[in-house]
Amino acid sequence: MAMRNLTLQASNALGASFNGTAINVDKNSGFCLAAVVDTASTLNGTLKLQASLAAVKEIADIPSTSWGDVSGITLTITADGCYLYTIDRHHFRWVRLVWTRTGGTGNVTQTFNENE
Repeated sequence: MAMRNLTLQASNALGASFNGTAINVDKNSGFCLAAVVDTASTLNGTLKLQASLAAVKEIADIPSTSWGDVSGITLTITADGCYLYTIDRHHFRWVRLVWTRTGGTGNVTQTFNENE
């Protein structure tokens, strides 16, 4: 079994809210998303996992209304660190991280691992 390991976003600024890069997770084998925060300065916000069941082949074709929050997977981020989102088995087609800023600055690098 091979491991798919990708950097989704490298050193993205946390000075404004944003939707992270969507990734196809239709293998149903489990995956992990890591958000590594650095250079945090009075940082405050939430980072949550969203999923979509959209049956599309391209990220650009996912309707904005097809995203929903994955229950119980929202973290408050205030400092540097590695924040992990681990999902063992799922029935999603797509996932992404969503950053909602309430204050401060910093950077985040998002990486993804999945067994293929």
